[in-house]
Amino acid sequence: MPPRAGHLGKKVRNKLRPFSVVACGLIESGREDAVSTWSIDSDHLDIMQQAMDLACSELAIAETDTFSRERIAFLVTGFMRAGEHDPRKLTIYVVDQFKLPI
Repeated sequence: MPPRAGHLGKKVRNKLRPFSVVACGLIESGREDAVSTWSIDSDHLDIMQQAMDLACSELAIAETDTFSRERIAFLVTGFMRAGEHDPRKLTIYVVDQFKLPI
């Protein structure tokens, strides 16, 4: 049986584990209903990984800062779902949004 939309297959999950674990924390935390209407393929994961890396670098976010990295991943995912697929534009949007108070 193929995975439902929003679930990562093992091949994709193993390819980009560092980002998929953080960005898809909604699935792993039991909140899979939050992403069940959007599927993520390997091309999307590549774009999201690039945007995540660029945003973390620009904001000087350490790999150990789980809260900030999860927030960045959530923002990247949101902008991807809205239709933006350019890693540089995603980074600009995410950095601007991240600087706003929660």
